[in-house]
Amino acid sequence: MLTEHRIKYFVIAMFLILSFAIHAIGSLKTGIRSMFYNKSVKVLSVAKNFYVTNDFVVDVYKVKRANNIYIEIYSTDSGSLIQKIQFPDSYDTYFYSEGVSSNLFLDDVDKDNKMDLVIPLYNKSLEAKLHVLSYNELGEKFSLLSN
Repeated sequence: MLTEHRIKYFVIAMFLILSFAIHAIGSLKTGIRSMFYNKSVKVLSVAKNFYVTNDFVVDVYKVKRANNIYIEIYSTDSGSLIQKIQFPDSYDTYFYSEGVSSNLFLDDVDKDNKMDLVIPLYNKSLEAKLHVLSYNELGEKFSLLSN
């Protein structure tokens, strides 16, 4: 009878040790994977030589970092970052219009004879959004016209 209790305790102890080892190995595997995981920027789309005004030309990049998508606007002349706009918890998508599919495009959405940036995205709920960035000459920056 004494050996039956020892066998029972031994089986329970082995089960606990095995459970701990599986958990530890899983955590170790996740830790090792995160060391090698590429956390760099992924360029999703580019609009080069975008004439905002007659004398103001920019390059626009749609990039993904972690769980966020950014629009980064650089001066074509100097290459310096002018503005970065974050779209948190967004996912890249394409918009199809008149036979053309794109995930970043230019259009005069507000009919002011100036091209606007149109950024199609969807959120965690899979709701599609068309974000429109328009250049504000007074503030000298792009602002969200609609989403």
